Amino acid sequence: MNDPIRVGVLGLFHPRQIVLSATPGKPLECMSADKRWPVEDRLELQLAETSIRMLLGTHTSLVASITCNDSQGGQAEFTVTVPGKISRRYVGKVEIKPQPRELIIVIEMDLEIAVASVVEAESPPHAPLEALKAQAVAARHLCPRTGAMRPLPLRVKPVACARRQRPAKTRADQLSLPA
Repeated sequence: MNDPIRVGVLGLFHPRQIVLSATPGKPLECMSADKRWPVEDRLELQLAETSIRMLLGTHTSLVASITCNDSQGGQAEFTVTVPGKISRRYVGKVEIKPQPRELIIVIEMDLEIAVASVVEAESPPHAPLEALKAQAVAARHLCPRTGAMRPLPLRVKPVACARRQRPAKTRADQLSLPA
């Protein structure tokens, strides 16, 4: 993976339950501690206090956290669904950890895939090519300076990343910075 970046996804929905679905014909393997589970169809994950309840077919387990990849440690293609709310396809590695009120989902992906995702999410359907190029430049060069894109927001605007890079000049600027 070239220039990997870790991105928190779907945090806006505060998911207590998610479904990981394998892309047909593509390997997806999930692991926790020393156990491994090949996912051929779907893996249901539910918050269970400080653990994750994992349902795979007829198999149920309680695990502390789950990491999934292509079974060789590389990027996998998969879909993450928050039932009744949203479904998104990703290419990368995924890590799911429980928090007191939600599951935290972090995708490790190539920087260029992250840039394309940000540009697509933040641009109107018929945005001019020059606007898309500007959005890509901002996402590519400003967000990674923090070491990772913000871990929880669903949508990270490159403009917000740019503002985090500059020190606030006035009290009003400090109040308008993203938390």
